[in-house]
Amino acid sequence: MAVFGAVLPAALLLIFATVTGNAGNMFQGTLVVSTLFTRFPKWQITVALGVLAVIVGSMDIMAWFIPFLLFLGIATPPVAGIYIADFLLYRRGGYDQRLLSSDPQVKVLTFVAWIIGSLVGFMTVKGVFSFTSIPSLDSIIVACICYAMFSRVTRLRSVASGL
Repeated sequence: MAVFGAVLPAALLLIFATVTGNAGNMFQGTLVVSTLFTRFPKWQITVALGVLAVIVGSMDIMAWFIPFLLFLGIATPPVAGIYIADFLLYRRGGYDQRLLSSDPQVKVLTFVAWIIGSLVGFMTVKGVFSFTSIPSLDSIIVACICYAMFSRVTRLRSVASGL
């Protein structure tokens, strides 16, 4: 931009873009938090969020961003394996609201399948072992198999206890 003599307009554009972007983020954050804490006025929430943003911004949070993304990249794919197994085993016709309401709201064994799939993903990233040489795919497959086994055992137990 210096070659074209547009340093000042480029700097102004950058400053205004930063200010308007952060103002939008602050507005949206205030709206979200104000739905959770209804007894506080919005201006107090805005000030609290501003102080929190300054504190978090001074903590070099970007140093943790890539590890956080890597964590999400390993911990999220097993959820897909659980959905795949659930769809293929029980819901080929789609997810019916009436049938979903009869299921328990929290299935502990589903979380166990997710944790096992995530652990397999983390171990394949660390090189402990590997099935497909793709950690995400390994975690999807393991979570799918675990969910299928756990849900079959749970259904067999419920049928046996009903007899």
